[in-house]
Amino acid sequence: MSETIEAVVLALNEAFEKHKPRPLRIDILEAEVKHENGIWQVPVRPKIVRKYMYDLYNDFAEIEIDLDDNKHMKVLLLPALR
Repeated sequence: MSETIEAVVLALNEAFEKHKPRPLRIDILEAEVKHENGIWQVPVRPKIVRKYMYDLYNDFAEIEIDLDDNKHMKVLLLPALR
């Protein structure tokens, strides 16, 4: 494992900020981040609840794919229960 939790959190925050068409406002539950079987499992909590949550899941998938393609980080964003 070459990445650290801090590196993964930093990469995610950058991806959330530059996400198009609008930046994502997401809290990362850093204390609960795990690395298992080569995949970073990252619990997240949206700061703004959307009317259609499937839009948020689509945004998560785009970010996961982008991090895998461009930074070679395998990340799974897990929406945290409130």
